Amino acid sequence: MNRRAQVALWVAVAAALLVGGCLAQVFLPHVFIPALFWPLYALLVVFAFCFPWRSVSLRLLLAAFLAGAGPVMLVTVGAERLLMLALERLPTLDCWLLTHLLPWGGDPGRGIVAPLAEESLKIAPLVLFLSWMRRRRWLTLGPLDIVLLAVAVGAGFDFSESAFLAFKGDQPLGDLAWATRAGPHLGPLYLFPSLTVQFWGASPMACFSHPGWTGTIGVALGLAWFLGRRHRWVGALPWLAVVWAMWDHYLWNCYTDPLDSPSALLRALPALDGYGWAMPFVMLAGIGYGAYLSARAVCRFLKADPAAAIGRPPGALIRMALTRPGELYAFLHARRALAYGARALKQTGFSDDRLGGQMLLLRAAVLDLRRGLTGEAVPAPAGAGARDG
Repeated sequence: MNRRAQVALWVAVAAALLVGGCLAQVFLPHVFIPALFWPLYALLVVFAFCFPWRSVSLRLLLAAFLAGAGPVMLVTVGAERLLMLALERLPTLDCWLLTHLLPWGGDPGRGIVAPLAEESLKIAPLVLFLSWMRRRRWLTLGPLDIVLLAVAVGAGFDFSESAFLAFKGDQPLGDLAWATRAGPHLGPLYLFPSLTVQFWGASPMACFSHPGWTGTIGVALGLAWFLGRRHRWVGALPWLAVVWAMWDHYLWNCYTDPLDSPSALLRALPALDGYGWAMPFVMLAGIGYGAYLSARAVCRFLKADPAAAIGRPPGALIRMALTRPGELYAFLHARRALAYGARALKQTGFSDDRLGGQMLLLRAAVLDLRRGLTGEAVPAPAGAGARDG
């Protein structure tokens, strides 16, 4: 698809979203705005944390949000229907689940099927996308890019689920329900906008919701993507994160007042999960570590290839940011992608000519952007950026 066709496609998508949003606001204001506000808020907060180290495009983030709101939701609903049909055909299994996993009562669909299907299928498109990227040998994503994509999918899914439940009448929406939000905040500025809370007995149980659950899996997947070539054990982190997200989702969906539970073990289940409060701070710590890895990759790349540095004092950079923000941002965005890709190239032992050729092209584009910013011609010896990254 050529450049003009891409622009036309995204203009059409933006126009459709704008028209659809206006119609929804006119005819269904009590559903559309509350359902969209909190997932989008959560995505914007994570975007702000990841912005200095982001190399993924805004178009890809929009595609991830739409994928979560559309195809992922539809596939998940279909999978849940099939699993519920299977439980109806297997009464012995249904009885075992009710006895051992839902002894305080509850619905196997909400308590078992929903966490299993939703947490596995929400992350599936991102796993497929990363597999496709790896096959193409285009490895220019940093750990926080994967976090952003995961949160975008979860936010889209949360929007569709909230709107769907409101249409069914299972979850009334009419306002933004600020009183249900939890976690550190300064007025309306929340650190974890998707975090809600309710009281079970004397203990408040927190729910990180779909952007948080999928984002936590995205943190683990991003670390595995960035570190897995050297540290094989990191590959276990995404699996553990998926299990934890399912566990957290399971407790929120089906657990009731701990005082009504028939055993001390069941009463302790929320405490083992930190009453839902552990995951948000683990995700935040993972984002901080991902930022450190990203910054280190860029710094090491600039030491190996100083031609990609701007070489201006801080005052000049501030003036450049104020007078030419678009050009400066485009340069920094492309240079981050080059740094991540050069790091991956270095770890392959320079044996992949295709990957090396891609890095040379990207390096040439970065140097062109630098030349446009500074007006200085920089010598670009063949292979310097790719092989020293």
